Amino acid sequence: MQTKNQIAVLISAYNEEKTIQKIVAECLRYIAHVIVVDDGSTDETAFTVSSLPITVLNNVVNAGKGAALRKGFRHVVAQSFSGVITMDADLQHPPALIPDMIARWREGAEVVYTTKRQANLPFVRELVERLFYRLLSRMSALELDFGLSDFRLADRKVVDVLLEMPEYHKFLRGQVKWRN
Repeated sequence: MQTKNQIAVLISAYNEEKTIQKIVAECLRYIAHVIVVDDGSTDETAFTVSSLPITVLNNVVNAGKGAALRKGFRHVVAQSFSGVITMDADLQHPPALIPDMIARWREGAEVVYTTKRQANLPFVRELVERLFYRLLSRMSALELDFGLSDFRLADRKVVDVLLEMPEYHKFLRGQVKWRN
């Protein structure tokens, strides 16, 4: 059983053998608990993470990022963590932000969001994504900003609500915003 106010980092990984060790090592500089869900990788990701001082959960087949995060959220709840930071394994989310995220959470934030400063997307794709977020925001009455990242800290209360939602294919960016 974990002690109160402990945060875990949750990383969903699919075919990330080239980056997973580096991202885990970076995270361990800032936080003691790292959980990697190997989402049915077909490369050496599962083998690579098996030797690291972290918790590894495995999906036999690739079930998608949402399913991998759900599996990780259930582990967070079972281990009584007070919150979780979700991030990708592709080195695009800077672990150096973890202490600031935890500080904001300790100040009372139930969700600490990060946004990408530069998306570095081709013009057409960026235009389509901006339009998607604008349209979805208007249709749902949620404020979904372009660049909203999957790199976020969610309090345990938020995780509990997310796990209660019946949707199988979750749109976590929207559902986390809705909860908050």
